[in-house]
Amino acid sequence: MQRRQISIFLGLFLVSLLIQCEKPAAPVGLTEGRVLLLTGTVTRNGESLAVDAAVKQGDQIETGDASSAEIVFAKGLIMRLGPNTKAVLDLQASQVQLNKGWFAAVKNANEQKLEVVTPTTVAAVRGTSLCMKVESETSTYACTCNGTVHFHADGIAEEAVTAAEHSAMRFVKEGESVKKEEAGLEFHDNAGIETLAKKIDHPLDWTKPSK
Repeated sequence: MQRRQISIFLGLFLVSLLIQCEKPAAPVGLTEGRVLLLTGTVTRNGESLAVDAAVKQGDQIETGDASSAEIVFAKGLIMRLGPNTKAVLDLQASQVQLNKGWFAAVKNANEQKLEVVTPTTVAAVRGTSLCMKVESETSTYACTCNGTVHFHADGIAEEAVTAAEHSAMRFVKEGESVKKEEAGLEFHDNAGIETLAKKIDHPLDWTKPSK
C-alpha cells in the first residue's frame, strides 16, 4: 500500500514538472488594433476612420492623397500606412494584405507573428522593423530596416534577411515567376522608423540587428 502511494505521488510530481516546463503556446492572431494617429482622408470599409477607433478582423483601410494612419496593437506592434494605400487586416491570421501603397511596421521581439502579403512577395516579420511599398501589381519594394524578415515569392526560395541598418530589395514579377533585385534606401529614413519605434517603447540600435 505504501509503495502504491509513493508511486502515485511520484507520478503526480512528474506530471506537474512537465506542465511547468512546457513552453507557452505561441500567440494566435492579432488582437484588435487602435488608431493612434490620422492625417488627411482615411477610411475603413468605405467610411471615415477616427483616432482611437478600433480596427477589427477583415477591416479594409484606405488612405487618400497626402494621408496616413498609424495603428497600434497589443504586445508591441505598430504599423503606419502612407498615402494612397489600401490594406486589408486579417487579424486572425496575423496578416496584412497590402494591395497598394506604402507600409511600415515596428514590432517588439516576441512570439507574436506578423506577415505582410503583397502582389509579388510575402514578408514574415520577427522582432524587427520594415518598410514596404507596392509600386505596381508587378513590383514591390521591401526593406528590412533593422532585425530579421523572412521573404518568399514565386520562383524564389525563402530568404531570411538580417540587417542592422537597412537592407532593401525589389520583387519584380516577370511572367509566372518573380525575380529579386537589389535596391537602395527609398521611401523612408531612420527618423521615420525611430518615431514609430518610440511609440511602442522599442529601442532601436542601428549598429546591430534587433533580435
